[in-house]
Amino acid sequence: MEKTFVYFQPEYVNKFKCDGQKCKAHCCKYWGIDIDKQTYRKYNSIKPKTKAREIVDKIEKNQERNMYFVKMNKKNYFCPFLNDENLCYIQKNYGADYLSNTCMTYPRKTYRIGDFYEMTLVLSCPVAAELILNQKEPMSFEQTQVSGGIYFKNCRDTLKIHNIPEEIIKNFVHIQYAVISILQERRFTIDQRLIIAGYYFEQLDEIINAKKFNEIETLAMIFTSEEFLNEQAPILIKSIEFNVRDYMKIMFEFFGALYGENDDAKLEAQKYLVFVVNMLEIKMAADGTASITELVESYKKNLKDGKNFLEQYSYIFENYLVQEFFSCLYPFVIKGSATLNYGLFIATYKILELMAMSMAVVMKHHNKDQSVDEKKIIYLISWFIQKLDHSKDYIDPITKDLEEKSDMTQIMRSLLQG
Repeated sequence: MEKTFVYFQPEYVNKFKCDGQKCKAHCCKYWGIDIDKQTYRKYNSIKPKTKAREIVDKIEKNQERNMYFVKMNKKNYFCPFLNDENLCYIQKNYGADYLSNTCMTYPRKTYRIGDFYEMTLVLSCPVAAELILNQKEPMSFEQTQVSGGIYFKNCRDTLKIHNIPEEIIKNFVHIQYAVISILQERRFTIDQRLIIAGYYFEQLDEIINAKKFNEIETLAMIFTSEEFLNEQAPILIKSIEFNVRDYMKIMFEFFGALYGENDDAKLEAQKYLVFVVNMLEIKMAADGTASITELVESYKKNLKDGKNFLEQYSYIFENYLVQEFFSCLYPFVIKGSATLNYGLFIATYKILELMAMSMAVVMKHHNKDQSVDEKKIIYLISWFIQKLDHSKDYIDPITKDLEEKSDMTQIMRSLLQG
């Protein structure tokens, strides 16, 4: 009898079905697709040998990393095994058993968290993104029994790899419960929820630094209690005075890094950056700088329309936040405090939010024949996640800027509007 394992996962995981013809991801365009050694040997054993050679000739070994990678199509950067119907040649001709671990599991991601496992989907897959983000009700989670198989084999013990203390790993579910509950608290705006969570992380860091790990569960209960949400949360929200100049500075630095390494990636980035440029009426000086004062004024001028758009589609942005927090194992994504990690979490969200807001405002006032809908927002989010997941060039400038902030309050004042 095959051994089973306890999994904690969003309910949408079991609803996912790959749809190659619907998908626009083109099998990891621009990405590196690794092939495990066992699968490479399986390809080499295909009969006749000419068929085996057709496959392995499209795979190369990285001697430095001692790993095999698919040679991406140099013309369009697609996977060379993708056919005209956006379906995999290998799966179509040899079955799913011939897929590599990476291709078999994507867009699923599995982590080991102490004595149990967590599975999620990733937003870089457009089909998964539509399934996840389009839910109008708060995202639901379930505990289930899953057999070992491919998902278990390919799971990551990420928290241990990052040297997170065992005492924190044992309490990690309480951190997830607290923050996800706050992010789904719809009596507050998105920014207000992020402020409440910011104060939670400030206190969580104090507990971690004092090694009082047994207080993590208690902290979660306090921040999700009705008494706290009704009485204390509004006071915390009012304490944050938004610094729009700092906000513009962070946004401007990031958008400069959005130009990719190849022409196709640049065009894709520019498509969204044009909306930001038009909404903020950016006028670049000869030295590549822009007036922060002018950016601030343009931002304020369009803020009402932007807020109306964000409110209309708040369920999509809520689902994005819950998904990213859960699937990336925040607050342990980068080296540093929980506060620094949370700063990265809200900064990347605010960058996405500004891009979406700019697209909506510009289309409303300048492209009368077009309007933003769920499909356009979800496509933007899927593209944005691909950028974040596959290049440190976009993360490093944000992290560097956040490290210069003295504390959580300063970070929140630079990004959030109470």
